[in-house]
Amino acid sequence: MFIWKPSEDQIAVLFVLAGLWGLADAVWQTQINAFYGVLFSNNDEAAFSNYRLWESIGFVIFYIITPYIRIRIALIILLIFLTLGMIGYGLTEYLWKIKKIKKIQVVSS
Repeated sequence: MFIWKPSEDQIAVLFVLAGLWGLADAVWQTQINAFYGVLFSNNDEAAFSNYRLWESIGFVIFYIITPYIRIRIALIILLIFLTLGMIGYGLTEYLWKIKKIKKIQVVSS
């Protein structure tokens, strides 16, 4: 939407993009559930509940503010949260790896 403006003669492209978006979301949901299962194996019920709570709150907030903002602003907000989520995921993976290495060092010494 930043660089491509859809037109009536490009309806097939819209359907392809919607299909790809659905596939990406299916993979994302599966991976995030597996990730939470690994991170919070001792307390998985609370972790999944917390995840779904914040996901739903995000949907509600965005549903409320969308009529009052332009699409461009909504896309910028989504990109900001996507970037923050990716940074958080990378940081979590890094900290998990450090924790795992320390655990291996303690066991081997």
